[in-house]
Amino acid sequence: MRFPVVKEEKTKNSFDETAVVESLDYPYPKVQVTALIQIVKGNISNAEVIFKLIELSKCRNEEIHKVFGKDTIGHYSIAALQVLNTYESTKAFKDIMNELEEREQNIIKRIVQNFNM
Repeated sequence: MRFPVVKEEKTKNSFDETAVVESLDYPYPKVQVTALIQIVKGNISNAEVIFKLIELSKCRNEEIHKVFGKDTIGHYSIAALQVLNTYESTKAFKDIMNELEEREQNIIKRIVQNFNM
């Protein structure tokens, strides 16, 4: 599968937003996290994206949804909600974080820092 990439150009950033958002439905966490990175880079924060990120935030089983180490697609999705920084995404981020244990909160905080680099 060829994955759309954000291309830096002199006049604009161009990539297929629809393809990136659709990639969140792909059943492999590493493909999904690549899509999340593109969503954050492209600041794609429409209602469909926020909904999909909230749904993916539930995918935190380390055996099934593992991306790297103890990081899961759910952790990356929660971090993306924070980084997108819209009213809806920030509210969802806070609601989800309030329900998590400190260990998972720390994983997400680290991912947020990495997204912001």
